[in-house]
Amino acid sequence: RLAMGDIEAGPIPAGQAPISGLVEILCRASERAARIARVCRSDEKLLRMLVEEKKQREVHGVSYQDFKTLADVLIQESVRKEVADLYPAMKERLHGEESPYFRGANGELVHVCVGSTPAETIAVLMRALQPADGSVDDAAVHAAHVLSEVLHANQDCPVVLPAMTATFDPAMTGIWIDPLDATSAYVKGSTTMPTAEAPILKSDALHVVTVLIGAFDLASGLPIAGVVNQPFFEEVSVAAHKPAAGRARLVRMDTLVREGIERVWQGRCVWGVALGERLHGANHAARAERQGHLDVVHSKKERKDVLDALQGWRSMPAPGAGYKLLSVIDGYADAFIQSANSTFKWDTCGPHAILLAHGALLQNFSDTAPPLYHETGPDHANEQGLIAARSQEIMDQLRQRLGNAS
Repeated sequence: RLAMGDIEAGPIPAGQAPISGLVEILCRASERAARIARVCRSDEKLLRMLVEEKKQREVHGVSYQDFKTLADVLIQESVRKEVADLYPAMKERLHGEESPYFRGANGELVHVCVGSTPAETIAVLMRALQPADGSVDDAAVHAAHVLSEVLHANQDCPVVLPAMTATFDPAMTGIWIDPLDATSAYVKGSTTMPTAEAPILKSDALHVVTVLIGAFDLASGLPIAGVVNQPFFEEVSVAAHKPAAGRARLVRMDTLVREGIERVWQGRCVWGVALGERLHGANHAARAERQGHLDVVHSKKERKDVLDALQGWRSMPAPGAGYKLLSVIDGYADAFIQSANSTFKWDTCGPHAILLAHGALLQNFSDTAPPLYHETGPDHANEQGLIAARSQEIMDQLRQRLGNAS
């Protein structure tokens, strides 16, 4: 495992660098992101102050409600800062879904950034959280201080990484960031959880929210490393949760009472390296015998002709591109289908790397080429749709079934 001091020794120049350092900083950044997401979701009044509804986006004639939260912007900018501080050569190639601007409750358009000191960050957050009537809101003040503490605190790596031999060139590497995938589920805040009988959720819930970070090679466009963090993976009792020393106040911002028991959300971090030995840290789910059928996860608005081609197999609608791809990584689904161009490079770069690390595939829906991340259209969509499969055999079966639907 890379020691803390190895990363904290200072910025790493262009030239070959250990991939382990990149994976560790992405895992750390994703865990800080998860903590921001949990703090921002800890109070309904606070959340209402943090939400900005974006214009509805339309895909193939279907409208999708979309939201932007202060958590989205804070997470994206914190990831950018964390990676750029370590790898200055990558600073201009850290791409995210959101703009760095957030319109606060008082109508002011605030450029959100992580300051060089906690006081600077608090000042920025207070501008974004200032109530419309200009009054001072105690909850907003508290939230600004807590979020600043999260943003400036030392962040441990949430996973133990094995030794890695592969190297990469920071000057030839870019990053795609989706700070909160399934933001509408984040805003709604349902606490529905999957069960052993239904391991994939069909409706919006906090459990489906993911932080997605992927690194790609500028020459080939292929992903080289990725992280998926589930901030709301499970609830545990506060008594069972043991935060790091000095972080009790942060936990109190993130507690809820259910059935008389004080609980706290706990996340998980899944990572993968698609270079060299192709290492990964995901835990495969225990999988029941398929008995001749495949389990295919897809959008809730998938085309009828595509779903008709899957008859005899189990088709499972689910929210969130990151969550659906994670279902394939975990083994709860054999494949993922998205015929529409309604996913984007920030949705898929991180999960794509993890799929490759597992020996799985991600291809365009319309042909067998993989999606690439260095050359994109103006909206950065995966224009050809997507198919993910856990093996070449499964991909071949899917292609044969889909036939003319492709």
